[in-house]
Amino acid sequence: MKSLPFYIRTLLFLSLSISYISCTKEYSVENVTIAGISGGTAVYVISGSNGNCASPVINGTYTKSTAMQSDNTILLEVNVTTIGTYVVVTNIANGVQFTTGGNFTTTGLQTIKLIANGIPLAPGVFQYNPPVGVGCSFLITFS
Repeated sequence: MKSLPFYIRTLLFLSLSISYISCTKEYSVENVTIAGISGGTAVYVISGSNGNCASPVINGTYTKSTAMQSDNTILLEVNVTTIGTYVVVTNIANGVQFTTGGNFTTTGLQTIKLIANGIPLAPGVFQYNPPVGVGCSFLITFS
């Protein structure tokens, strides 16, 4: 039996390898609460007490199966003690997450705007938690 040329054997090997890799099962985790994260060089706390954010301003309409828009935002008050960059990401609840980032150029009380991303999965009331250590929690009602 005659051996196949090297380039044919190489192409056959690559084709089979790609087929195997592309057919492997994808694993994902659904309906899991992931803790909020923060990053950057600024030092700050989100205003609130007893674990609740102080007077969050909820903007936009939150409806099951309707993708979040640019007007789906939360305004939170923060107390900045050291200027610098910041990133705030909440947990994912009901298929939606809130994020923001920027640069604090002054210390003291300031307002940050978190923007919603995702598509709500169900109606109901869901809790969002900005990062532990700088955060609090707020509730969003989805219709």
